[in-house]
Amino acid sequence: ILFIGASFALMRRSRKGRSPVGKDQKLLRLPGEHLREQLDALNDTFAESVFAGVCIPVVVLALPFGLLPWVPANLAPWMLLLILAGFTISFVIRVRRLIQLKQEQRNLRLGLMGERLVAEHLAELRGLGFHVFHDLPAQGASKAFNLDHVVVGPSGVFVIETKARSKPNPTAIDNDHRLSFDDKGLHWPKGLDTESPEQARLNARWLAEWIQKQLGFKPEVTPILAIPGWFVERKGPGGVITVSHKQLPSVIRGPETLTPKVIDQIRRQLDTACRTIAPLL
Repeated sequence: ILFIGASFALMRRSRKGRSPVGKDQKLLRLPGEHLREQLDALNDTFAESVFAGVCIPVVVLALPFGLLPWVPANLAPWMLLLILAGFTISFVIRVRRLIQLKQEQRNLRLGLMGERLVAEHLAELRGLGFHVFHDLPAQGASKAFNLDHVVVGPSGVFVIETKARSKPNPTAIDNDHRLSFDDKGLHWPKGLDTESPEQARLNARWLAEWIQKQLGFKPEVTPILAIPGWFVERKGPGGVITVSHKQLPSVIRGPETLTPKVIDQIRRQLDTACRTIAPLL
């Protein structure tokens, strides 16, 4: 209690000054903003689980021991066995929970790294008349979701879905960094992924309909799947551009299809939708 009280008192004293900008000012969302928020929450959960993993098994072990003096001598061995079983079960449950949380952390960090890699290569387009937005909040029929990246410029409107996946451990096989794409889906070294291309298509459809609601016209939105760090080989029509993150600028650049006026109209709507971060101290 003393530690908690002193901590809160020191934190209150450290809060000096106020934000130099008003609460009505919002910042643009960064690449992987949603993933970063999830990772922050998961880090808190992990810390709580570590604390619980230390305390709960000890409590399960210690409390019944206080009752042993009042247990009949013939039942004491069974009571001791029950205590040890409870401790073991509680310990295993907490360890499994920590392993699960650690895997979730790893997956979120992998996804965040992938979105940042994609964002760095999309930044090359800014000097060519393109506007790049990240982590656009979207609302579906049943749940909210986020569009990883949206690009609007002279060659059109593009929505990029990033899929970061770790590579297998090094083997004698030389093509463990390759995947192929056709009308069936993404062929990873260890399986077929049909959900990612469909998700990219649905994201493009949603964005086109959203722009139509905002501006009264429905532009063509091109879906792109970005696979950071993998070599992508197209083996058939798939309807979705699927490339490594390094190839994004080259596949987005192209003939002019949008006028500067239309680009600016779409840019303004995207800018407003992506300004959700409050600059608080």
